[in-house]
Amino acid sequence: VKASEPVVSSFLNYLFIGEVLAWPVYASLLPIIGGVALASAKELSFTWLGFGAAMLSNLGSAGRAVYSKKVMGSASIGKNMDAANTFSIMTIMGSLMLLPICLFIEPPGAVIAGFRAACASGGGGFLLH
Repeated sequence: VKASEPVVSSFLNYLFIGEVLAWPVYASLLPIIGGVALASAKELSFTWLGFGAAMLSNLGSAGRAVYSKKVMGSASIGKNMDAANTFSIMTIMGSLMLLPICLFIEPPGAVIAGFRAACASGGGGFLLH
């Protein structure tokens, strides 16, 4: 389902920037849509929860790309803000926004307890390699 990110990206480009691409670009998305549909139909462990999570991931990735494109297209975004710096800032901002959610879902005490349990059962060897 993650392979359908170009489809989501083209939709968000139109929605937020108003960019309409040439018809061959949209025609090239048809095999992607067909391939994702075929792979999803043949998947025995398909769940709607997994599909929804993958589509939310698509929306997040495509949204970040579209927003970066929109910001880079504006006249003045600041000194030294090339594509790499914009991507870095967007990644840091996304991490900071997700941190409270991560701490709510999995508090630090639970992470430490799980890590100690893994080390106690012999799973801490990966730290030495």
